[in-house]
Amino acid sequence: SLQSAPKPKFTFSQKHKNKSKSNSPKKEQENKTDEKETEKEKEKEESSDILKKLGINDNEIKIENQNLATIYKECGSINGSDVCLSNLINCTISICDNIGALRMNNIKHCTILTGPISSSLHVEYIEKSTIHSIMRQCRIHHCKDTKFYIHVNSEPVIEHSDNVQFAPYIAKYPQLTQNWEKSDVDKNINQWDKVKDFNWFKQQQSPHWNIIPESDRLKVAYATQEQDNDEDDEL
Repeated sequence: SLQSAPKPKFTFSQKHKNKSKSNSPKKEQENKTDEKETEKEKEKEESSDILKKLGINDNEIKIENQNLATIYKECGSINGSDVCLSNLINCTISICDNIGALRMNNIKHCTILTGPISSSLHVEYIEKSTIHSIMRQCRIHHCKDTKFYIHVNSEPVIEHSDNVQFAPYIAKYPQLTQNWEKSDVDKNINQWDKVKDFNWFKQQQSPHWNIIPESDRLKVAYATQEQDNDEDDEL
């Protein structure tokens, strides 16, 4: 009985071998599909790593490619996630919630109001717009003819910009106090007027930015809800 034991094992493996041979094209196809899936996963991970190095979260909430839109995000809809606003023209955006980090890119003729951003606001290519926002850090690149009503814990940085105007944050919405308490932004430190221009190294005031005179400032800014637009359309 000891000698007969290996025989069925041997014939079984032989059968199994033959079976796999007859199925080899299908198997190869499956293997190729598996390899492709693995490659896709690898690419996804690599691009995710690259984005992270650039300070971009691939899970960020995106509001993009809009014209003449009114968008309102209520308290609890963002919940500390990162947000990206891009390719917006003639839009009114209100984000009444906590944000992790906020990126803006290619914004024209827009009004954007946000609650507290626990890390940074990073702006690239913006013109003829008004921003109301709270953040720990603020970096503005390629900005023209835009007003920033901000509360910021560190000195705002501008680069490659012209006619950027600053004033303190004046926006209001019902859950603002609650959002501020949940954020990492210090309510007692606001350096909105301590702007650093990386294209200006002289002692004199940079010609690329200025403080909005008090008489020209908005007194208060409110969030705009989407249904306001519908009501207007019906009239």
